[in-house]
Amino acid sequence: MRRQPSRACGTLSGVNPVLPSDDEPLPPLRWLTWLAILAACLLVGLLKFTYFHLGDLTSGSTWPWQARMVNEMEGGTTAFLLMPVFLWMARHVGFPSGRRGRALLLHLMAATAVSAIATTVHLVVRARLYSLLHLPHFNPGPLPLRYGTEYSNDVLTYTVAVGAFILFDIRARARRRELATAHLETQLARAQLQNLRLQLQPHFLFNTLHMVSSAMYDDVAMADAMLTRLSDLLRHTLCAPPAQEVSLQEELHSLRLYLDILQARFGDRLQIRYAIAVDAMTAVVPQLLLQPLAENAIRHGADPSSSGIEIEVQAERSDGHLLLWIRDRGPGFGSSANGAGHGLGLKNTRERLHSLYGAGQEMVCRNRDGGGAEVFVRLPWRMAAVEVSAP
Repeated sequence: MRRQPSRACGTLSGVNPVLPSDDEPLPPLRWLTWLAILAACLLVGLLKFTYFHLGDLTSGSTWPWQARMVNEMEGGTTAFLLMPVFLWMARHVGFPSGRRGRALLLHLMAATAVSAIATTVHLVVRARLYSLLHLPHFNPGPLPLRYGTEYSNDVLTYTVAVGAFILFDIRARARRRELATAHLETQLARAQLQNLRLQLQPHFLFNTLHMVSSAMYDDVAMADAMLTRLSDLLRHTLCAPPAQEVSLQEELHSLRLYLDILQARFGDRLQIRYAIAVDAMTAVVPQLLLQPLAENAIRHGADPSSSGIEIEVQAERSDGHLLLWIRDRGPGFGSSANGAGHGLGLKNTRERLHSLYGAGQEMVCRNRDGGGAEVFVRLPWRMAAVEVSAP
């Protein structure tokens, strides 16, 4: 039975699946973020000034608008200067599950201390600004009442600021985990693709050496020619960059080097036809895509009526896709394997295509109506920067 299952071997390497811990510190805020926070604080101060000034106009108060402006803009500036304290509390205390009672107590103590500091700053700075601007004497009223009055506002400011920083850090950590997960998934996909690619290289090399070994006892000259052409193929493979994708033109060149080896063995028994559309030559395809498909067709594609091997390689562009066919005139797939493609080369090719293109690709192994087998591959159309030569 043709296309017998074979076991894929190999392990993945180069992937260290470690996600960042939530205990890892976040980077400091960028200066643009601090600038946005300053603008927000000043905007709140301006809005509060507008509110109180309109209230003064409504009530007929004679309180100078400049004094209102000093009070509210100084309050916004002081709130901004305290933002590093709020950020430190958000990142070092936060509101962790399991320790929320302790965190709440620490935040209450911090808010009380911040309120006392902020109120003291208000008293000192506003009195100085009133004097410099020749405004009415700044009268804070009884200090205990003043500290009590400011406390509720300061606790609200503390809660909003620390809560916003906590939410910001939660989002930043989630984003960092998403990026790390995406990076690890990319690394894993690359390692899987490289693993499959490295499996294909020794797979065809061992098969070729086996053919050379078999031919050596029957025709030394033919074995020597096969070794010479194998060295050309290996030289080309080793000099090529280790890319997952190449142009179809480059892939066809590698395929011809491989088929030259088989041509030396089979001679006129092996007939290869190419039907490659010129515009398809610039398409991007996975490296080592065609070789295992052609190898599979040649191994199982002998015409029962003539013992000859006739292979056809076709490629064309259609509706944003690259379409590829590898056909033979052999006995076809067995009924249990029809459409499956179980060999190592076909299996690894199918897995590589799925890893590279997901649902955007298709690979079908099927029997032809007129006899023989066909492997059809559909890939998303992407162009490579290559010079096109005649197929």
